[in-house]
Amino acid sequence: MEAPRILVIEDEESVRKLIVDVLRGDGHEVDETEDGLRALWLFSQRPYDLIITDLRMPTMDGQAFYREVEKLRPDAVPRIIFVTGEAHTVGYDQFLRDIGAVALEKPFAVNDLQEVVGWALGTPSA
Repeated sequence: MEAPRILVIEDEESVRKLIVDVLRGDGHEVDETEDGLRALWLFSQRPYDLIITDLRMPTMDGQAFYREVEKLRPDAVPRIIFVTGEAHTVGYDQFLRDIGAVALEKPFAVNDLQEVVGWALGTPSA
């Protein structure tokens, strides 16, 4: 059985590194980028079992990335998890409610990340 492939999009290097290290440590295959535009290119090149994206980023934020994925491959939309410190910011909070997205708020504990990923992949942690 192949390891789940996850795309991580996070502009804060320390947060991205933490997420990637945890996911790889749990046996997942991970691609990473700090940019929503590059993430769209990666998304167009291969299928992902899960996408974890920051909500607020320069160039293309998580909301714009989500809207592009929605146009390109609507079947991938339910497999997007947001990681954010902006969940309660006007605009972003409404967006998250409107789409019914899972949002992991920064700062988060490693076990919270693992639990959300396990739930999203259908492999809940013990």
